[in-house]
Amino acid sequence: MYSRPPHISLIVPVYNVEKFLPFCLESMLNQTLLDVEMICIDDGSTDASPLILEAYAKKDPRFRIIHQSNQGVSAARNTGIQAATGEWIMFLDSDDLLKPNACERVWIEANEKPTDIIIYGGYAFPNHPPVEPWLQWTLSVPTMRCDAFEPKILFHTAGAKPFVWQQAYSRNFITGKKIMFREDLRLGEDITFQFEAFPQALHFSFISDTLYLYRWYREGSIMAEARKNLDKKIADHIIITEHIADIWNQKGWIQQYGPHFLSWLLEFTVHELFAYSNQQKKELAKKIISLIEDYKLQQYKGHIDSEARHRLHYLHRLS
Repeated sequence: MYSRPPHISLIVPVYNVEKFLPFCLESMLNQTLLDVEMICIDDGSTDASPLILEAYAKKDPRFRIIHQSNQGVSAARNTGIQAATGEWIMFLDSDDLLKPNACERVWIEANEKPTDIIIYGGYAFPNHPPVEPWLQWTLSVPTMRCDAFEPKILFHTAGAKPFVWQQAYSRNFITGKKIMFREDLRLGEDITFQFEAFPQALHFSFISDTLYLYRWYREGSIMAEARKNLDKKIADHIIITEHIADIWNQKGWIQQYGPHFLSWLLEFTVHELFAYSNQQKKELAKKIISLIEDYKLQQYKGHIDSEARHRLHYLHRLS
């Protein structure tokens, strides 16, 4: 279709979202930047989603529809990455929306200076239940430019994690570094991707523009179910952390950024334990301590702040 690569590839995994999908697809059609390919991966939907996708493909040839058996969101995104031909890759979830100027704003930013990753702001809806404070912080991105990776970018800057749809990636960067989503994770595929991508990038652009509209609460979604099941959520966080620790250990990044990684691990896995009364609490604490010991992270305990030390002491008291 294109005599040259399109500016942006939009990658959208789709699974049984017939109620919300047309709104998502319309937000793609309404982009002010026209040089966009829209790759929608039907991940084995059993509702009307495939029919909706095909109808939009007939309406606009920029839509590329790929059907595959149900393999999960990571596999669907990986299929999209492999199919993408655009200079930049953006991710969109099929129950969310993009602001009309989202792709154009990303493309303008991409051409300002050499950039590997662009991070932008978002807006969470609906307003009920009330949007959680950590989410409001995450979606409120500062304007800043970084031309070398440093820990504060990943660990302390709004927008760097945990949502991959809040970022645009140079396709040359992703494919050159062979960064893909982990298909064996039920949750946490975004943050695992980010923990592998960010330390390998050289140039980052953070822009405060609100470009993404995030449907943060939807009954029946994976995230909604995870919020209801706290012990499963904590167990999932431990699994996610182990995957990331394995990647970071192989790459030598734990040795470079050990105190930062240990502090993040303790925040990510221990936070919910404080208010948790389930009998599995002690076993979960033991698993976290075992993870810390397996990757020799205890050597950095003298270099973490008081809040992180408090979490570490709490773990040892529990176990």
